[in-house]
Formats: sequence, structure tokens, C-alpha cells
Amino acid sequence: MSHFERLIACIRSGQMSEAQISEELRNPVFAAYYRQRA
Repeated sequence: MSHFERLIACIRSGQMSEAQISEELRNPVFAAYYRQRA
């Protein structure tokens, strides 16, 4: 499982705060990956 997949799993399971999610989405590579998976 990639780092990005783990992040998405944490987001989906409610383990990350909105602030943490916003911080991760500042990474354009992760933001693009997240949009593809969302």
C-alpha cells in the first residue's frame, strides 16, 4: 500500500482532522491522486 493509499484510508475512516487533510492536499501530487480516487 502506498503512502497516498494510506492517507486516503485514514481520511475515509475519519482518522484525520480537516486541518490535516487540507495540509496533505497542499501537495499537488497527492491532490491529483486524491481527486482520481475520490
